Amino acid sequence: MTASPTETRAPASFRELIGRWARTRDFARDAGCSPLLVRQWRHRNFVPPQYWRGIVAGALRRQIGGVDVELLARLAASLRGPVAHLEAKSSPAKAPSSKQEEPG
Repeated sequence: MTASPTETRAPASFRELIGRWARTRDFARDAGCSPLLVRQWRHRNFVPPQYWRGIVAGALRRQIGGVDVELLARLAASLRGPVAHLEAKSSPAKAPSSKQEEPG
């Protein structure tokens, strides 16, 4: 049996990544957290970086190809890229005041 093209391409989202595991509880076991937390991550389409090492090791153990820290970092960067840009625009740097009050 050969793998279909959808199984060999890199996941485009954290939701898709989590879906590569047969069961949510298997992903949770590999990540080192509860299945409830994994369901929240799937809903939010995000996995916190402190869990990545376990996910990568679990993918290797389960022979789920294409999962590495670089992939997880790319997925995270694709989510926060526009947000970081908006945050930078919405909080302008405060200019220091050049005028000091003189005692009167």
